Amino acid sequence: MFRNAKSGRGYDSVSDVIEDELHGKTMECIDFCIGEIQEPYRAALYILARNCYTGHKVWLSPRLPKDPIERGTIILEARNQLTRRLMAAGVM
Repeated sequence: MFRNAKSGRGYDSVSDVIEDELHGKTMECIDFCIGEIQEPYRAALYILARNCYTGHKVWLSPRLPKDPIERGTIILEARNQLTRRLMAAGVM
């Protein structure tokens, strides 16, 4: 999901090319870390990312509980798992 994310602007200099390559490697690491997380936490991260991208909280997943408190708990744990994995990988 995140591996092939590219910016919409062209390259202006060598530093832009290097920065884009580093950004791509970071996105590959994030994609790998999310892929290693078990359900329903992975679904929670995908929905969270989609809602952040669109700027609206309209996306839900049938894999997550309908109760907002339970869903919030799962989302919080999913974010914590991802943060721990990214810190272990040296991305954060």
